[in-house]
Amino acid sequence: MALQKKPQLPKLNTPIGQARFINIMEPDTRFDDNGVYSVQLLVPEDDPKVKAIIKRLKDIYEEFRKTLDAKQAKKQPESYGFSPDVDDNGDETGYIVFKFKTSAKYKDKKGELKDKEPPAVFDAKLKKIPEGTPIWNGTSMIVNFSPSPYYTGKNCGVTLYLNACQIIELVSGSSRDASSYGFSEEEGYDAAPELAEDDEELTQSSSPEVNDEDF
Repeated sequence: MALQKKPQLPKLNTPIGQARFINIMEPDTRFDDNGVYSVQLLVPEDDPKVKAIIKRLKDIYEEFRKTLDAKQAKKQPESYGFSPDVDDNGDETGYIVFKFKTSAKYKDKKGELKDKEPPAVFDAKLKKIPEGTPIWNGTSMIVNFSPSPYYTGKNCGVTLYLNACQIIELVSGSSRDASSYGFSEEEGYDAAPELAEDDEELTQSSSPEVNDEDF
């Protein structure tokens, strides 16, 4: 009897969203010694692309449900890989948070643990971002992922496996500006003219005196 091949998981892209709890350059080992690459993405719930992804995830599980026996099929998914975002008071913010992850290791045919390739990370111009680049909360990105339905007997749902990320606007240690703290432009003190004067004085003081005898 021929072995049944596992179905190929689809690869989907999110719309641009705001990332948080980012572990895409280095795996997180706090709760799993093998390490887990992960990221959460906040996107507006009223975005048509978001609604389309939500429908796709639910449809994927419904197709999977058809492969379960009658008793298993009655169980409702605990998660489709996303949930409404809520503030500190527990109120919904109008955003959906998608949760992506993938293990940093896998078992080969001999049952030995091997390191898995980390998720590919590209910039807006499709160039690979160097390893070790600091990527902070608030970075805007697109996430490529593969949804995989599961049934463990105890729980069921859809896991969103992280494949790759495209960084659209990077927030890192050297790129935080006033807006990242929630500031907006106001009437008042403007440092720009003073900085321009300082630059002019510095240029004059650093320029060598010209002596006609040198020519």
